[in-house]
Amino acid sequence: MVIITALDLDPIRFFQIYVIQGLIFIVCIFLGYRTLKRNNKRINQIFSGFYFSVGLGLFLNFIYAPLQIEGLEAVVLILNFFTNYFISLGPIFFVVFVLLIYKSGKVIDSYKQLSIIIIYGALLFLMLLFLPFEGVSINPDTNWKPVYTLGFFIYLMLVLFLGATIPSYYYAIRIYTNFTTKDLKDRWKYFILGITFLFLFMYGTFFANYLNIDLFRTIWSIIGLFLVIAGILLIYFGVGRQIEK
Repeated sequence: MVIITALDLDPIRFFQIYVIQGLIFIVCIFLGYRTLKRNNKRINQIFSGFYFSVGLGLFLNFIYAPLQIEGLEAVVLILNFFTNYFISLGPIFFVVFVLLIYKSGKVIDSYKQLSIIIIYGALLFLMLLFLPFEGVSINPDTNWKPVYTLGFFIYLMLVLFLGATIPSYYYAIRIYTNFTTKDLKDRWKYFILGITFLFLFMYGTFFANYLNIDLFRTIWSIIGLFLVIAGILLIYFGVGRQIEK
């Protein structure tokens, strides 16, 4: 049995995981905590849910990435599954957030809110069914990097696109058209641009895992750092600071 520590990772992979994703993790946890600390209303809880969900996924990635353990690939695979799960779960909080603004908290009550999250989460959890059929491979042959089959990649993309991306944009645009003041429209533009950056990051990262080309992974990780940090800050300064009040 060979166990690799974080310091034994190749420099590029260490940079991708513990520097780039580490910065994203810190920003997510800080903004999620700040949002709840200022105000613990339901809309704040939902808004911070994105940050904490993505942060949890990244934290699990920090744990499994150096665990290059021959003979225990299944453990690494399960941890990778939950990494993908919580990162992909994050956008559903955007859907609930825009629904709360568009239809109000009285229409989207706690029961409906929870139902939306559970249904989306259940669809994501079905990714587990692909694992016995090598839908995701992480082993010495893949250099301990996740590699997706076409079937797994398409399923994940469909859930993310139909379950989170389309509803987020649909209601976000409806809200934007209902605003009458320039200040509100400008702030909402930041929110829409922010979620665009974050969705691009997710789609690009999952595509990199399907494509499995090291150069593309490296280039995309650098692009992804800009997309995520910019996206998170645009969302926060666009609407996050307002719901803290």
